[in-house]
Amino acid sequence: MVAEELVQDVRSDMKEGTSKVKTVKVATKKASKKAPKPKAAAKGKKAPKAPSAPKKGAVSKAGFVRSQPTTMPAKDVVAAGAKLGLSLSPDYIHKVRSTAKAKAKAPGKKAAPKKAPAGKVAAKKVAAKKVPKKAAPKKPVAKRAPKASAPRTIKAAGAGEAGFRKLVIDLGVVRAKSLLAEVERKLGALIAGK
Repeated sequence: MVAEELVQDVRSDMKEGTSKVKTVKVATKKASKKAPKPKAAAKGKKAPKAPSAPKKGAVSKAGFVRSQPTTMPAKDVVAAGAKLGLSLSPDYIHKVRSTAKAKAKAPGKKAAPKKAPAGKVAAKKVAAKKVPKKAAPKKPVAKRAPKASAPRTIKAAGAGEAGFRKLVIDLGVVRAKSLLAEVERKLGALIAGK
């Protein structure tokens, strides 16, 4: 390190009684050898700007919109954002809110993990290689009975029909048919007056 070398050079020179100017010149010569000189930019091309680091306490547009109550009208959110120097539009506010609402409704989805420092990311990539999982065996699906060709138009007697169907299943189709035939005979006799 240049600073450590400079300190040690100054201390050794102070003990020897030499001037400080000489030490500074030596240190700058050492530093100039180590530090590369910046290259001149080519004509017509601008050097790329370094990305500015986000300010501490700075709020993103989407974060600001999500922090506002959903009952607050979009135009009021735009006005509040303008006070903080954020340029927002009502369409943007609706988009952010609908995305947040969809994420809240989506079952089983987890939030995106927070970014880790660069050193930890490299270590995790090496340590955590994904092992392909074996697919679970598929369960056999029971075949459904073919649908009746006649369309169902009457659904008013739903509870009664459901009870009747359960009885048919419990009694068996043959026994249910014989009971229906007996009921039909008795109704026919009752209507005929016999």
